Amino acid sequence: MKKCPENELHSPLLQIQGCCTMVVVCCGILQKTGSVIFSRNFLAMESQVTQSWFSAFPSLSQQSEHSVFETEEVRYCCHQIQPFYLVMVTTRTSNIIQDLECMRTMVRIVQDQVQMAALSITEKALKQCQFDIMAGWDEEISSGYPNNLTVDEIDKNIAMISYEEEHYKRMQKEREKNAKKALQRKMSEFSEQNQGRIGGHVGQMSISHVPHSRPDTYGAAASRMGAGPSRELGHSSASASRAAAPVRPQVRGLKLRRAEKPRENLVEELKHEVSNPDSTAATAPQAPAPVGEPAPDLPVVIVANENLHCTLHPNGRVASMKVVGEIKLTVRDPAATHLTVRTRRGVNTGVTFQKHPNLHADDWRSQGIMRNAKPFPLHSAVPVVRWDTESGVSRDVPLVVSVWVENDGHLTIEYELKEDIPLTDVAIMIHCAGVDARGPDVKLTAGSYRFDSDSETLFWQHDLIDASNASGTLEITVPQSALEELYPIPFAFNSERMLCDIDIEGVSTESGESVPFAFIRRMAAEKCMVDTE
Repeated sequence: MKKCPENELHSPLLQIQGCCTMVVVCCGILQKTGSVIFSRNFLAMESQVTQSWFSAFPSLSQQSEHSVFETEEVRYCCHQIQPFYLVMVTTRTSNIIQDLECMRTMVRIVQDQVQMAALSITEKALKQCQFDIMAGWDEEISSGYPNNLTVDEIDKNIAMISYEEEHYKRMQKEREKNAKKALQRKMSEFSEQNQGRIGGHVGQMSISHVPHSRPDTYGAAASRMGAGPSRELGHSSASASRAAAPVRPQVRGLKLRRAEKPRENLVEELKHEVSNPDSTAATAPQAPAPVGEPAPDLPVVIVANENLHCTLHPNGRVASMKVVGEIKLTVRDPAATHLTVRTRRGVNTGVTFQKHPNLHADDWRSQGIMRNAKPFPLHSAVPVVRWDTESGVSRDVPLVVSVWVENDGHLTIEYELKEDIPLTDVAIMIHCAGVDARGPDVKLTAGSYRFDSDSETLFWQHDLIDASNASGTLEITVPQSALEELYPIPFAFNSERMLCDIDIEGVSTESGESVPFAFIRRMAAEKCMVDTE
């Protein structure tokens, strides 16, 4: 079979008159009006040329009573697939018998792919099966020349399993799994480091040497370190009772040394000091309560947890986002089991709230009041309200991560704080495949970094991101091959504020008596990443 020279195949009008035995230029499925549903070019050429040929098909078909007709440039072969036409454009010098045989194969491919999808031949079904149909056409036609395959052979080729693709998918899932494990491990390290900074290791020192710290300054320091959620007291008498009542040292931390035999005497001495405060100095300070745990003397504790799921494009635009939250209420005082909780809800666009079935519907809907139809159980965290964002509703995420990639493997990762919400324990993980154990050269304007050679992952870490460091960049250079495995880039953070604007204004009993309470907010980026898909 004589083939066209390479320079002739790429000319605008193909210049294929009289030089080829058969060349299939293009093939498409058209409506009766000439509108193209989809088409496939088998030679490199401008789309305007094939579009002009397809546009001329309705008028030419009306002038001819046959399924094969010619113009000065090309030959048309058509077959009606009700209510559409399959139109194949070939050279004028091609063999008409081969043209018709090739066209029958192309028609069979279309019919089989639509039937395999259990659909009837409609425009929607054709577009849905477009990829498989074109894949079958490519098996039959290579660079304009037919391969003379049967339909069964084409179906077999299309259904072949790509071991390279399966291996790539397995490696991608393994990298995501390792990245999640590394993120959880790093978050645990952050929590341990922050607790160590504020004197959390009480079991390693004498009670008389624990530094004194007022409850308010301790809570502020904990919030700056990201060690625990914010705590709001809903009644002035609660603050007074906490300030007046001494907080007992946490003996629970001393149990860490119980397994060590040489330390048994020391533990007994410390227990004796705790149980006999007069034996210590009069000015001995009290150990602070553990961070994140509400004061034990408060009869009501309300905890709001909010989880963020989002996927960002490399340019920082939000691809998908979902916010899920829940409020749980714990009653510690038997006299406060019948409660009325007054809430304030701000403007929450696209947020849907759902109350517990035991709450009075009218009070919640009209006034935002949570009143239970039966007593709250003691010492049990009861979910009372849930919320989530509606599908299709998106807003700015608190932290936007964008990626700038250059051809030489130079990467610039940028973060920007979009909401006025301080974030703690921020970690951005960049997979650097093919980098040696020392890691890539890093230039950053904020935070710190650590390279894990086992997982080939660079951790960009920030203890706190707020208005003082609302944006920052990190620049690295990786091998060109690593760019194919760069995404997804996971990131995580915590916060003491939530995206949903909801607050607790007060808690009271049935008689109207105010009840002291603690309201704790927590927000966490549960599954956030930058991805190209």
